[in-house]
Amino acid sequence: MLCFSRFVAFDLDGTLWGGWLNEANIGLMGRVSNKLEDNLELVGDSTIIDRMNRNFCVKMSPDIPIIFAQLISNGLQIAIVSRNTNKKMHFKKIFGWSRIRHRDMLFFDDQAINLERELWQGTLTI
Repeated sequence: MLCFSRFVAFDLDGTLWGGWLNEANIGLMGRVSNKLEDNLELVGDSTIIDRMNRNFCVKMSPDIPIIFAQLISNGLQIAIVSRNTNKKMHFKKIFGWSRIRHRDMLFFDDQAINLERELWQGTLTI
């Protein structure tokens, strides 16, 4: 019998989309809302733009919504694990609320150093 992960986590920048959605770059001349999500707008299915600086955007791979839909339809839970220096903290929090063991998690990240950090906990990394 094949065993599959029960939980899939994704990094954002460079993994789900090309480019870097760095909060230091968001806004125009420092005018940003305290809540990051109030500064961003989804345009179509795959483009996220800065509401104050509409020239700044990142484009998500068009396959991502399809992949997410397939994961969800197969009963997997999905999380976004961003911030390169705090991924360990994210996974501790995920375990705390999900009670899913690290060895039952799958993690996608474009930066090898982040994958190495999670590997020791038993999380399958790609």
